[in-house]
Amino acid sequence: PADVDRTKVKAFGDELYGLTQMIQNKQPVKMVVFGDSISEGHSSSELWAHDPFQPPYAKLVAEGLREFGGVEVSLSNLSVGGKDSNWAADDAQIAALLAEDPDFMILAFGTNDTMNDLAGNRYRNNIEKIIEAVKQVNSECQILLVAPFPSNEKVKSAQCHELICQKLQAVAAETEYLDIGYVSLYEGGLEMLKVKQYYEIAGNNANHPNDFMHRFYAMNILSAVFDFEALGK
Repeated sequence: PADVDRTKVKAFGDELYGLTQMIQNKQPVKMVVFGDSISEGHSSSELWAHDPFQPPYAKLVAEGLREFGGVEVSLSNLSVGGKDSNWAADDAQIAALLAEDPDFMILAFGTNDTMNDLAGNRYRNNIEKIIEAVKQVNSECQILLVAPFPSNEKVKSAQCHELICQKLQAVAAETEYLDIGYVSLYEGGLEMLKVKQYYEIAGNNANHPNDFMHRFYAMNILSAVFDFEALGK
C-alpha cells in the first residue's frame, strides 16, 4: 500500500477520557449525532437506496464502537440537511437534544454557516451554547466537534472551511469543560485532492461526502476513541 501521511489523520489521545472509561467498563453508550446534511447521511449509498448500500458515517461509528469496544450502543441522529449553527442553537433544538440525554455527542455544523457568522463570534457562540446546555444537564457527556471535509472550490461554502477549523479548535482548546474533542476532515480531504478529482470524494460534486469519505469520517472519529496501533498488537 502507499505510504500514508498520518499527520492528516486523527491521532488517539485523552480528549474523550470518559468515553474510554465507559468502554473499558463495558457500559452501554447513548450516542447522539447533531449536524447538517453530511451527518444526516448525504450522500451515502444507503441513504439514496442504491448499491452498495453503505451506511453513513454516524452508523459506521456506532458499529465501530460496538465492534472495537464491545459495548452496547444506541444511536439517535438529530441531523437535518441544510441547517446551520443558528438553527442548532435555537432553544427548541437544544430542548430536543437534551431530551436524548447523550453519553457521547458528535456536533458537526459549519458547512451551511455564513462567512459573516464564522468571521465574527456568532458561530463560536452557537457551538458553545450547545456544549454548555448539554454539560449543564450531564457534565459527563463526551462531546466531539467535527470540522467537515472540503467543499468543491466552486461552491460558496469552500471559503469557510479554514474558519470552521479555527473556531472549533479554539472551542475545544479553551473550553472550561472536560471531555471535549476535535476532529477535522478538512486537511485529510485536501491531501486527497492532490491526487484525486473532487467528484472522486463527493457524492454530489459540491459538499456531500460519498461512501469513501463517509468511511474516512468514521475512521477519524473512531481514531479519537480507540488506539488502533495498540489494538493491532
